[in-house]
Amino acid sequence: MEGKILLMDTAFNTDSTANDLLLNFGLAIKRGVDKLNIGEDFAIGEPSISIIGEEPILSLNEDVVVAKKKIGDGMIVVMVDSYTFSDSVMGGCFTVPDEFQRKVYELEYFIFENVLADKDDTIEGLYKIGDEK
Repeated sequence: MEGKILLMDTAFNTDSTANDLLLNFGLAIKRGVDKLNIGEDFAIGEPSISIIGEEPILSLNEDVVVAKKKIGDGMIVVMVDSYTFSDSVMGGCFTVPDEFQRKVYELEYFIFENVLADKDDTIEGLYKIGDEK
């Protein structure tokens, strides 16, 4: 395989076919429901999504949210949750990003400039991007 694939999915995509592609590469997206306790006697469920497979790049708690797998001269990079990069989170084209949005922009930049470019794709590489302001 030559070339690169970036596959992004979200927990809100209940009709996802991402695993139809990913299973061919030994990767998969795991969907579940996280229990959120509200007070002592009440809990709700929240959809969760994580990646199973090669080279975790970024994890949140125990869940892998960015991973890659090299295949020949190419690679596949998987990122969840793609909702993070929606206008609802990042704002529109005239939005001046606040501190949280700036971190989302830096994560997106890190995926394109470091992970897909096969450079420093460690978490330290992500922190360096934030220092380059």
